Amino acid sequence: MLTDPSRFRTPSSIRAAHGTRRGLGLALSLATVVAFQVGTPAEAQSLDEQIEALLDNNCAVLAGDSGTQDPAFFGPNLQAICAIPQTSNAASSGGGAAGVQGSATSVQNAVLQQRLERARGDERDGTDDVARMLRGRRVEANLQEAEVTGGSGSRFDVFVSGTYQSLDRDVTEFEDGYDSSVVLATVGADYRFTDRIVGGVLATYQSQDGDFDGQGDFEATVFEPALYVSYLPTDATFLQVVAGWGDHDFDTRRGVEFTIDRQGGGGVTELSGIADSSTGGSATTLGALFGWDRSVRHFTFGPRVGANYRETDVDGFVESGDTGLELRVGDRTVDSFQGVIGFYGTAAYSRKSGVLLPYVSVDYVHEFEDEPTILEAQLVEDLRGAGATSFNYQTNAPSSDFFNLGIGLTAGFPRGIWPYVSLRAMIGNDHFDSFAATAGVRFEL
Repeated sequence: MLTDPSRFRTPSSIRAAHGTRRGLGLALSLATVVAFQVGTPAEAQSLDEQIEALLDNNCAVLAGDSGTQDPAFFGPNLQAICAIPQTSNAASSGGGAAGVQGSATSVQNAVLQQRLERARGDERDGTDDVARMLRGRRVEANLQEAEVTGGSGSRFDVFVSGTYQSLDRDVTEFEDGYDSSVVLATVGADYRFTDRIVGGVLATYQSQDGDFDGQGDFEATVFEPALYVSYLPTDATFLQVVAGWGDHDFDTRRGVEFTIDRQGGGGVTELSGIADSSTGGSATTLGALFGWDRSVRHFTFGPRVGANYRETDVDGFVESGDTGLELRVGDRTVDSFQGVIGFYGTAAYSRKSGVLLPYVSVDYVHEFEDEPTILEAQLVEDLRGAGATSFNYQTNAPSSDFFNLGIGLTAGFPRGIWPYVSLRAMIGNDHFDSFAATAGVRFEL
């Protein structure tokens, strides 16, 4: 039975060497068997490297746990692989796709506060005349919409938004790259309990489709409801707290390729196919954002300081296929804890029909949980039950530092209608590139 892979952590300074493992001798093979058995985190390598080591010398390492290479212990496809006379020159690819679930946790956590996409007002005076919105002491944007003084006097607001995001991962030693598209739909509502306290609820549905740079593709869906509270300690500051929970579903088609150089000049055997899997999971999120603003004429600007925490639990899964290299992967937990320091600036421009509020934001994100996740797996066609060989492999270590840049425009119209658009780009991430566009509207009821 697989143990909990969340127990295993590899220090960020430990990285497996690049390239295919070649020329494994008997001593190295025996040492590798011991590493597989005890699950030592320091021995964790890429999945491709582990597969090459397991199958070396007619699967000597894979069979080592039982002390025999009797093919009856393996399924038919794995038997065929282990029966091929081979040298130690073998190459595997496609293993990086097995880590797609949870690999973008740090990127998702970095936009936690921006999902609120709403407007607040703390000194509404009961008038629909939007020209008076510029009368107040300040105009403070909150995430992708703006807070303005003045307004309709409504205490209850509803909002809806849609986002399109491109999220692409680079190829690394540990994970295959992919190009993906993410579509999000968010609905929510909030209530102004006092002039300084606003509470609300929102729900986000997310769908992601991606194609791996190698073979295969994946689909992921997420439903995440959340609660939030905004508090204005003073006229120039605010504190916003959000907490949520999400349900995740993943479907992955992993491309599997394995090449073996046969002994005695017998040529090359190439194996390829698709390994299918489906699994689920859940995520718990908690974030806090503090801001201070200064107003100069129709400009308002100030710093932002925040922290985001996200814990993603991914259920174990069993791949299906006919390559012989399908995996049985255990449960795992991926944590992300981030500190955010940013700057926000907006301006207010009065027009006959309403008010325009363009804004710009810059956020620096530091990821404290920047160690790779260790997964524990077995080959599905290793049929020895509790005696099957378990091995560890690692995913990418999250990027420690990166930036989110945003620009947007909110418009205020009579009767409390607030449409907005925004653009966001992530730069400096070691593994991901992301660009997102959002459009939405808030209604004061």
